[in-house]
Amino acid sequence: MINVFYGTIHLLQEPKIFEEFFSKMHPRRQQKVLHCKNEKDKCASLLAGILCKYGLEQQGFVYQDIIIKEQQHGKPFIANQKDVFFTISHSGENVVCAFSDKNIGIDIENRKRMLFNKKKDSLERVAKRCFSVQEYSLYENSHEKEELFLKCWTRKESYSKADGRGIGMDFSKINVLSEDMEKDFCSKWLTEESYLSIYQKDICFEHIIFKEYKF
Repeated sequence: MINVFYGTIHLLQEPKIFEEFFSKMHPRRQQKVLHCKNEKDKCASLLAGILCKYGLEQQGFVYQDIIIKEQQHGKPFIANQKDVFFTISHSGENVVCAFSDKNIGIDIENRKRMLFNKKKDSLERVAKRCFSVQEYSLYENSHEKEELFLKCWTRKESYSKADGRGIGMDFSKINVLSEDMEKDFCSKWLTEESYLSIYQKDICFEHIIFKEYKF
């Protein structure tokens, strides 16, 4: 089973609400929030912690008892609970957090993100650098370049998160649009502006549950 919790940062932009939820976070998450440079990123980081806390409590865990550590390349994991995997992503005002009993990765991207507000050839440059030969060929001949780009990019990000290397991985060396990998991804529009991909080996679509978090 894969449980995906998602929400937006809107209410956290109210100082009183921000402080209320911030006080309930682990010191590790509080440090991550404070390390962010701008208020929007702080709200996104805090919401990531809120969704993580909420998801764990929904599964019967006591949040304060959970010990979260990081692997060599920064991938977070729950040190004192076996067979509980989680993954977090945020973009723009949207944040997602997924839980499973197997290794998992998730990524969300907002179509209005800075990348898409630059010159029209910006996606082309990124695609040439980060896509495999096969992926770029499909992208170059597509009539829906923006959506195909988002699909390919979020798949690469979600795969790299599950792998543990994150952006340190050479994205051009994997073909996430291949028939062999198609069975390992769930890719969809979460909202009109946000596209996400979930990676898990032999993912089961019927076992994915999406739940919006409301304050």
